[in-house]
Amino acid sequence: MNIKAHFKMGVLSVCDQAQSKVVGVPLSNLRKNGQMRQGLPLALTHLVGFLEKHGLNTSGLFRVGGTQLRHHELRKCFDKGGFPKLNTEDVHSSASALKLFLSVLPGGLIPEPHMIELLEVFMMFLKAQQNLRNRRSASVSQSIFWTTSNIYSQTCTLMHLSAT
Repeated sequence: MNIKAHFKMGVLSVCDQAQSKVVGVPLSNLRKNGQMRQGLPLALTHLVGFLEKHGLNTSGLFRVGGTQLRHHELRKCFDKGGFPKLNTEDVHSSASALKLFLSVLPGGLIPEPHMIELLEVFMMFLKAQQNLRNRRSASVSQSIFWTTSNIYSQTCTLMHLSAT
């Protein structure tokens, strides 16, 4: 329904016309629309800050889904440019909203060209680490080495975050 139709009905819905999408919008658009501070989306910092403060000790934080109704309310509020009041009794819904924000981010959190470069750096690091391990002396601490599993876990995480 357009704005003229709202006037004919005697009702003007500002939300229908002025809604600024946040979820599923490229970062460049969020920047243009004033939805970023210090290079980070406001919705992302709002959710991460809340989860750092209230959710880190919650069992199954990113595995257990929140309620569908609350999830819809959070997305709707963010898409209108607002900051919903997050409930400490329902951190799973906030975690689900964060997962949604990251999963529908066009181009992924790490754009593909940068992701490939980052993976190449990880692989170079792994090779250098293996060379050091082969030549290390007794004075080199074991704690400076990442295991191959750590590198592969980081690589998989990066690939997941950059998936479109």
